[in-house]
Amino acid sequence: MSEEMKEQTRGEQLRRALLYDRKNGYDRLAPGEPEAMEAYCTGYKQFLDAGKTKFIQEWWDSGDTVTLITRPRRFGKTLNMSMLKCFFETGSDRTIFDGLEIVGDTELCDRYSGRFFVSSLSLKGAERQQEEN
Repeated sequence: MSEEMKEQTRGEQLRRALLYDRKNGYDRLAPGEPEAMEAYCTGYKQFLDAGKTKFIQEWWDSGDTVTLITRPRRFGKTLNMSMLKCFFETGSDRTIFDGLEIVGDTELCDRYSGRFFVSSLSLKGAERQQEEN
């Protein structure tokens, strides 16, 4: 064991192993990349706030009994459904919405966030079965 490794605390050793050491044939992050990853995550959160979280309020205010969302591939349908699930589902972590536009609507958040049992069904991986003639 190197002198450098001996001087690191156990937590630092584990963090280094998780981020930088190869595991199962896949490369881990190189030194300096955690900052780039943090910047990416911050940017993605800003992207979500640029209109995606407003969908929650608009959808709820519509009062629709059934909502059918038809959009082309890669249009954010799954992202919106996951976001709705995270917002309304009982036991979900409300802090993921901190700093986003939706938390500005305190009435909606206090009244409905984390208050429902949510069922989720995805047909993304479903394949059509061919009929035999």
